[in-house]
Amino acid sequence: MSRQLARRSTAGYTMHMLGHMLGIRVSGLVAILLLASACDFSSTPDEGAPGAIRGTVSYHGAPFACEGDRVQGRLILRLYDHDAPAGGEPARTLAVEGSRLFDASSCGSPSDPDIDAESPFVVSDVGPPPGSREGKTYRLEALWDADMDFDAREPLFNEPTRGDLLGGAFVDPAVAVPLFAPIAFDPPSEHPDGQTINGVSVVVDATVLSERPLFRLSSGTRPLDSEAVVSNAASVIDREREIFELTNTAFELLPLDVEPYRSALDSAGLTLDESAMPRAFWVQPFDEDGDGTADRHPLFGDGLLDDVGRTLKTPSVVFRRFQTDAEERGGLPQIYLYPAPRPTETTVREVFSPSIGITVAPIAVMVLNPDISVCRIPVFAPGNLTDRYEGRPTECQEIPTGRYEMTIRQGVAGGVLSAGVPTTVSDTGFRVTGARFAGQSWSIPNELSDLVNDQGDNGRFLVLDRDTSNDPDASSTDDGHGIEACTTAPDPAMDMMPRAVSYMSLPPACCEPIQHLCGVPLCEADPEGDGFLRQADTVEGDHPSCLPFLMPPSCCR
Repeated sequence: MSRQLARRSTAGYTMHMLGHMLGIRVSGLVAILLLASACDFSSTPDEGAPGAIRGTVSYHGAPFACEGDRVQGRLILRLYDHDAPAGGEPARTLAVEGSRLFDASSCGSPSDPDIDAESPFVVSDVGPPPGSREGKTYRLEALWDADMDFDAREPLFNEPTRGDLLGGAFVDPAVAVPLFAPIAFDPPSEHPDGQTINGVSVVVDATVLSERPLFRLSSGTRPLDSEAVVSNAASVIDREREIFELTNTAFELLPLDVEPYRSALDSAGLTLDESAMPRAFWVQPFDEDGDGTADRHPLFGDGLLDDVGRTLKTPSVVFRRFQTDAEERGGLPQIYLYPAPRPTETTVREVFSPSIGITVAPIAVMVLNPDISVCRIPVFAPGNLTDRYEGRPTECQEIPTGRYEMTIRQGVAGGVLSAGVPTTVSDTGFRVTGARFAGQSWSIPNELSDLVNDQGDNGRFLVLDRDTSNDPDASSTDDGHGIEACTTAPDPAMDMMPRAVSYMSLPPACCEPIQHLCGVPLCEADPEGDGFLRQADTVEGDHPSCLPFLMPPSCCR
């Protein structure tokens, strides 16, 4: 990517200068850089923190491009709280111009042999602030921004692109998928004059092979019916097929060579490698928590859908229900859907282009208290089996209607690129083995929405109610809101004989943030497409004037 137009600044970010030193050594040459000339994109730097991180940065990759005698490229250092999820907000982001680190002797063409560069570094003003009783642990991620288009303040430019290099401080950088090493500071009381963590090795060596996954919903995608239930088919394959056919959802790569996409990208200043290899949907195990093993899917992985796609794969997909201003101000819980690439299609195939099928299970997640995992409760529509509702705190009501924002995350860096791969494995003829997750994403809506309809509000995924004649009694605090198909359900352990459902009550910590919403009436349903949706548009006191979905009964008794 490269920028061609001036871009807007984003409120909440600050740029200021730091007075610390970073040295880079290439072929015996040492260039000393004052980090006072580095860009600090941090929104909340650890001001006053007396700690420092000291170690070595090692670069291994293609020779640097040069313009005249100036190296083109930048080193991006990003410090995260160690347990922060991948893709989250870093505690500190610093960008250092490559011309201040290397001279023209490091330059060459992409076909030249790789080079090695090594430098000592020091990053100061990190760690727990003075007076804190706790220590602080970081992970350090690094990016060589080869085309100099990175800008942490701009969503279109704040991620790696093809040709950049990824790295960080790893436990063992020699393994195929290294784990980030914890950089742990003690409580300040143990180091009155500040603590320096020495010997931190940062390696930058994984070349990004993919581009960001600019996508849209396919024209054949249908809204999810709010009353849809999970398939009870005996076969895993039949279950997956029936769930997929509820919406027939597919993501398509944007056709960048046609209008209005061509003009939209030109206006935004985006230049992508539009060849087949980098622009694809890349399927690989997703290890967001960095423990070296593929994560379990947030819904499928714990048995909510038995053994349908338990392992989380990229593209990792999250749908979030859009909240109106009134809903946000009134403290309405967030609602998520967690779709996934079709498990039956991703067993063998690893690269999809120009589209990929997505399974949207009729299970929502209501986040009552984001700080407590048990407060993320699955929502099943009435009419499911007893084992969907029992064994964990759950909620029985129709899937909350609304317009859902979509985000996908994927990308490959490093590894071995192979060509001539059979079409049963790759739609493009390319595959990558042993790759790292590149952390590339795309969301709808996005900054192209002014020029491209399917990248804005009209590109969101819909959940609609197609029958409003069976609305529940919003004042009921009985289990299942008194809905017959929630209070009684077929039990697969009893040959599908119906019996009373036994619901688990939620702990008080889950209920406290939403108790002010108890007793608020259900919103009227507004026509949308071939169905209806509900949303709150006004606020009364500390809550919306109506609710688009119900609060859990056990929180309101």
